[in-house]
Amino acid sequence: MLGNSNIKVTINNVFTFASTYCQLTTSASGYDARGIVCDLSTGGTTLYLRNLADLSAGATFSLTVQMTSTAVASTVSPTVSIYTYYGNGNLVDQALNVPFATTPLTNTNLTVFSAFTVPSASVSTRPITAGYFGNLLINFQPQASLTVTNGSRIVITMASGFYPAGNTLGMPLSCQLNLASFTCTYTLSPFTITLYKTNSSFTTGINTVNITTLYQNANGVFFPTTQGRYLNTL
Repeated sequence: MLGNSNIKVTINNVFTFASTYCQLTTSASGYDARGIVCDLSTGGTTLYLRNLADLSAGATFSLTVQMTSTAVASTVSPTVSIYTYYGNGNLVDQALNVPFATTPLTNTNLTVFSAFTVPSASVSTRPITAGYFGNLLINFQPQASLTVTNGSRIVITMASGFYPAGNTLGMPLSCQLNLASFTCTYTLSPFTITLYKTNSSFTTGINTVNITTLYQNANGVFFPTTQGRYLNTL
């Protein structure tokens, strides 16, 4: 395929993307599949597969994304439309309004994220001094046992003064929950980290989150330079 060929996937009816998480697998060889980009935005309904220059005919794709819905109806009937463009915007194939494998969906089919609480303030696992730079380590213990099965993601919002090495977007992070690595993303101002699909690693006891940067001259998270108490949200 030509370098500017792409595939557009649109979700129709009530659902939007809950995050920019996109796990992509393809039948193409590792060489041919290198550099394929899955491009989507939180709150959107359309994603693009780009950089398809080396793919041959017949390659298949499997995508895993996170979606959300504010629908209050007893049932919803979402569909998917897929458009394939070859070269400079030439539409060569399309599948319109294809229903989900299970349709309609009832509210019991939809995952409901339930918030969980931490018995006391989050506690770092090491003494911290003003201006500390290193791994961000946080211990917490869920109060409700259902958190272990329903805790599909962790969102940590740091107070002002916390930021990753480089203090720029787009750097790779290492995000671990109880020594298991998970896909994660982050934003700045405030520094907010989201770990995805974490329910497989939750325990009812003490859980430890370990976050640092990767592939920088120095890897870690900067802490505030002023001594004091800082409220972080998990």
